[in-house]
Amino acid sequence: MENRHSPSCHLKIQTKGVAGASKDNYTLPYNSALLLTGTIKSPLNLNIQVTPWGEENHNWQVGNFYLNVSDINVSITDFNGARITFSSNMPKVHVLPNLYVGEEQVVSMSTGKVFNDLVFTPVVNSPWFAQYGNPVHDGKFVKYETSRFSYIYDTESKTGSGYMDILLDEYNEIHNKTFRLVLSGEVDGEKKLQREIKVHTRQEGYRFDGIYWEGPYVGAFFRDDEKGERIITGQQPRLENTTDLSEWQVWIEKGDGDIVLSTTPSFDPFVGTATPGDAEDYPVRPNEFKEHESGSYVTGRGRVYFRIAWKRENPNPVIDNGLKQPRYAVVCLSYRRSTGWSPLSRIYIRQGEAADYLMTNGDNIQLGPLANKTRTEARKIAVFNLTTTKYKNGGENNYEDLSQIKSGVFVKYPSQAGVFFQWTSNAHPRRAYHPTKPVNGYSSTDDWDDIFVGARPMWDNGTGTDYAWNHKDISEVCPPGYHRPNDGYTNQIAYNGPYPNFERTLPLPVERSTHDGDPASNSNDQMYSEQIEKSEWRQSLALNPVAGELVLGNEAILDEQYPAERVGWKIYRYPTSPSFREDGEDENIKAVDGFYADGYFDRRPIQKQQIANGTNRYGVSVNTSQVAYRGCVFYNSATGASVFFPAGGRKELKGRLMYAGETGYYWSSSVSPIFPNSMYNAWAQESRRDLVGNVSTSISAGHLIRCFRDN
Repeated sequence: MENRHSPSCHLKIQTKGVAGASKDNYTLPYNSALLLTGTIKSPLNLNIQVTPWGEENHNWQVGNFYLNVSDINVSITDFNGARITFSSNMPKVHVLPNLYVGEEQVVSMSTGKVFNDLVFTPVVNSPWFAQYGNPVHDGKFVKYETSRFSYIYDTESKTGSGYMDILLDEYNEIHNKTFRLVLSGEVDGEKKLQREIKVHTRQEGYRFDGIYWEGPYVGAFFRDDEKGERIITGQQPRLENTTDLSEWQVWIEKGDGDIVLSTTPSFDPFVGTATPGDAEDYPVRPNEFKEHESGSYVTGRGRVYFRIAWKRENPNPVIDNGLKQPRYAVVCLSYRRSTGWSPLSRIYIRQGEAADYLMTNGDNIQLGPLANKTRTEARKIAVFNLTTTKYKNGGENNYEDLSQIKSGVFVKYPSQAGVFFQWTSNAHPRRAYHPTKPVNGYSSTDDWDDIFVGARPMWDNGTGTDYAWNHKDISEVCPPGYHRPNDGYTNQIAYNGPYPNFERTLPLPVERSTHDGDPASNSNDQMYSEQIEKSEWRQSLALNPVAGELVLGNEAILDEQYPAERVGWKIYRYPTSPSFREDGEDENIKAVDGFYADGYFDRRPIQKQQIANGTNRYGVSVNTSQVAYRGCVFYNSATGASVFFPAGGRKELKGRLMYAGETGYYWSSSVSPIFPNSMYNAWAQESRRDLVGNVSTSISAGHLIRCFRDN
């Protein structure tokens, strides 16, 4: 057997054997059931002795009443759960509304403030699921159910059985504690038989609200041969102005029959720690204790927690070096935040690690500067960021110089940041910088090129003495068969929209170009919007490619070129791309920001990481070369195709790490025009919750690289 087993199951070799047999026998404790699915690879003999269901000597039987429990001592993390089964001949069994804190202490607190939906309490305000928290009489049966607890009593045989899934909820802080639940069997609310259950809990990271501006899961990833669990979770507050638990439901919008959903918690005892088990060892099956769960629809109250998986390996044909054509699914999550507000979010599921199209060449573009034109420059997008072999294998040096071009490798998981590269550099043209350290700069100024010196670099070849041509011959690090994607021209300046989009002025309103690419009144901007017809980045990611750049607000920097003549004057740089809608309803770019369940991020604790300006951001495996972050899923509504970009931040002056866990910056191979407050700039793809688009940035910054497949 695997040495990592269910935290609520004890399966061991009995030293003396059973009924005199040899010690090569497995024995389960009384009052437990074992459902075993396995593949027999060699002949074996099974000699099974079944022990009748009975009472253990734990004072659970008083007079004619009994309350038998499968376990009274369990351990969980905040990523898994413990399943306890029980039986009784008492008409009602439920969890008491208060529990005890500690091994022996008598300090009590509300059970609902610690664990998810165990207490039999109804939602008062227009409930979605009236059966939760209210007795349901179904013929001869009486059912007491919440979304994590069930007891069904047969009024004819006078017996009942039930289960509970113990899962942390509102107690959301890093801790290692013991709580003591009380399971109570009752007759007419007076005669009571109670059993205390110790739950040892451990939480090593932070959990976030599942609303779209906090920490929702927006996607999940599986390789061709993967179909193990992915854990989707998110905290939910009580219904606004009530004490009711928030209700939620999940269903499959695309891929029904291929995807399985389950509210059964993970049984990996180490999930939620730095050393979780392999997700492939923990398959997903519908919760057999919930009648309405068939694998395509699940419900709950309070904390959102469910698991998702593909039912089988990717059946599609091989298209690329042994890799199969990816397939996609979409899952919908709806939840109540108040009696009148029930947001709906989508989770985009992918199976397959081959590079794939998000947008397809031949499509007719509907809006923007390329309206009514045919898409021609879309490329297949790699699913992983770029790193180096040493970093991929756990190296932790501050930097690594690649000895030759096209020698980068892909990270193991889509949520991992990879490494930073400058756009190019004369001294270190292929230097890969550690994704998280050092935070406050390097010990030697030789480690980082702050200012590019010499003629302006250009990616491709050309003529003339104004440029240093063909930098791809020294700085291309994408592996063979891939390339750094362009954002338009690569052998001349790519303006890609209105320019200049800046003005020296005192802080006064200034009219600029409209977002449609037309000059606004009193504007001197020149239009270059048609240049995006050459852009791989914009045509590959955007439903309707947009021109220009999307900077945050009106960026202003003090004018340092005329310190005496223009004291207090500033350079204002204006956005020339349409603003981005973060609710998933943007008409040009379909992207949502959040967490990504790829078998790595969803199995490890989310921890704080301090960046260079002293603020805290969050990720998993922080301060290591394996760091992973939240990010943006770009998706195609028509096909369901999706691809994820982690928000790894960027490195600035002296290699300081900024914006990690907030924004992703990805290099293009196209040079952008010069701004008064910058030297040499290049185009980059920027993505964060409320800002998705293209931006011109200094080539001396360190950005991530996402490679596109060659034609």
